[in-house]
Amino acid sequence: MDFREQFPVAIGSIRAILMEAIWEILVADALIRYFPKLFWRDG
Repeated sequence: MDFREQFPVAIGSIRAILMEAIWEILVADALIRYFPKLFWRDG
């Protein structure tokens, strides 16, 4: 088992985890930012 063979796989999985985390943060930020405006627009 050579480290150089495992390196691209590790980079790919780390990149996938990072993209998923960033996407979840963006979605949560959008929800926090825009949901109160939807609910309390007429207040």
